[in-house]
Amino acid sequence: MNNALVNNLPDPHGGDEVLQELLRASRVVYRWLGARLEVMGLTPAQLEVLDAVRQSEGLPLSRLRDALCCVGSNVTALVDRMEREGLVERRRDGADRRVVRLFLGPAGREKLARLGDPRECCPETLAALSPAERRRLVSLLRKLVEGLGGACARCDAGGEPRVSADGET
Repeated sequence: MNNALVNNLPDPHGGDEVLQELLRASRVVYRWLGARLEVMGLTPAQLEVLDAVRQSEGLPLSRLRDALCCVGSNVTALVDRMEREGLVERRRDGADRRVVRLFLGPAGREKLARLGDPRECCPETLAALSPAERRRLVSLLRKLVEGLGGACARCDAGGEPRVSADGET
């Protein structure tokens, strides 16, 4: 979104700069993290996938899509590249062959072993904030997400959940 457009958006709650600063912070953090991950041959999006799969081995592809707040085709393209690189593996669910589940691949396990816990890989990311400020920021961001309808599965103003081809929300 262009800054001129963001600057001209009306804010009914008086927080004129909130959206602009939120978008700016998101871009800065993404670029900063990308530069640090590049030496390992990873992107921030790949790290996010590896972390999601590490936390929930066998994660259905449709749930990954919702966790990443992406459309299915974007996640499919990302997972295709990651699978070719050995970072993840797709497997059909034994009970329901329509469901595709993700598992860490050998290269993914190796990169995570070198990196450690992805959420702790770059402590300097928020070094400018005190521990209390970090907790407050997390609380505010969660409140914002919840106020916007919660999970990314909510696709319209009516709050109807998206349904994937495999029938999962």
